[in-house]
Amino acid sequence: MQQSGPRTMREMIEQATRPQKAEPGDVPRHVLIVTVGSHGDIHPFLAIGNELVQRGHRVSVITNSYYAGQVAEVGCELVPLGERFDLSELAKNPQMMAKWTGSVNIFRELIIPNAPGIVEAIEKVHQRDAVDVVLTHHIALGAAWACERIGVPHVVGCLSPVAWNNKLDPCILMPLPVKFSEKIRPITTKWARWGTALAFDGMLNKMRRELGLPARRYNYMVDTLGGKANLGLWSRHFRGPLPGDPDHGVICGFSVWDRDSERQVRSEEIERFLKDGDEPIVFTLGTSAVHVAGDFYMAASEACRGLGKRGVLLVGKDGKLPQGAPDGVRAFSYAPHSQVMPRSCAIVHHGGVGTTAQAMRAGRPTVIVPFAHDQFDNAARAERMGISRTLARSQVNVARMTDVLRGLLADEIAVRGAAEIGRRMKDENGATAAADVMERVASGQPA
Repeated sequence: MQQSGPRTMREMIEQATRPQKAEPGDVPRHVLIVTVGSHGDIHPFLAIGNELVQRGHRVSVITNSYYAGQVAEVGCELVPLGERFDLSELAKNPQMMAKWTGSVNIFRELIIPNAPGIVEAIEKVHQRDAVDVVLTHHIALGAAWACERIGVPHVVGCLSPVAWNNKLDPCILMPLPVKFSEKIRPITTKWARWGTALAFDGMLNKMRRELGLPARRYNYMVDTLGGKANLGLWSRHFRGPLPGDPDHGVICGFSVWDRDSERQVRSEEIERFLKDGDEPIVFTLGTSAVHVAGDFYMAASEACRGLGKRGVLLVGKDGKLPQGAPDGVRAFSYAPHSQVMPRSCAIVHHGGVGTTAQAMRAGRPTVIVPFAHDQFDNAARAERMGISRTLARSQVNVARMTDVLRGLLADEIAVRGAAEIGRRMKDENGATAAADVMERVASGQPA
């Protein structure tokens, strides 16, 4: 299974800190990356940063200093954004993972208030050491404004297809029944523009005026779909190009990074378990939903018992093995998905796009339990591909988890289909494709 970056932590650190030289004819650039959110938001951009560092470019990353260790591990310079706070504590707020209002809550309470700080941080970096190109996460609002003010080209990285909401694409924008969502598909694109404008334009235009920029309509959609290039950081097997996509849109493939020396347990401990029996079922809720897991891990443990399967539960730093779990079930705080998923028989997860990417690359069928945000759309896409089943969060209990997994494991079409997708994605590397685009934009070439 191809990975972005080195395979071991020691190799990763040595490679990230080794002086690099640009290839003959190339000009080393100063690339600035701006990203906010959870680990799932940060990791794809770290993969791109690592790729650019290996090519000899200098890369600065504006993000919360909570991720300082990981930024350093990939050889990039950290530019702290705001006050440091523990993202895991924030994720414990159930309002941030609320099914209907989670995304709006996050934008109004966290994303939008960050915008002035992002503008200030970008301008300070540019004043200190001129930036050639900026890569910004599509939810890092304010980054495009700063580039507008200082005259530096920027590229937008969109992590999941829902960001390119297209009337030809059956996006699931809310936790609505799939059949109903398909019926209202013709109006969802307009609804997304109007809805985000109604929810966010007032706050964003106040900030723009304070920065000397004109007010405008549809701020969120304009910035999300803008840039000299707009990167779809997902596989074409997940969502291919369509008429009506961003003018400078490029679907790069999933950009994957899953190393975290601060959280993961010793790899040999996981290796011993993986080698000690049949392929387990892997259960994970990423780095946000894990803090509002409810009965998920208890149901997972008992489903393993009922199915006679071993299980790997990735429970986060505060999680524990459910009481009375069978002998073949182990809990780990965190493990690289690229280490455990290819050696599983099935994967149960929350539908975060990074986890979805790793499960697809692993070639294993999945059960997705979406909690909030783009997870409903990711779950629906995987199910349409025939490689996944969706289990509503409200339906998570021992009986339902057991039944859904039993049906999935017995579904030869799903098992073979997932394996085939994994084979097709083997040579995809979204970080490499994204770095190619960044180099072209930095040198003034078309994306």
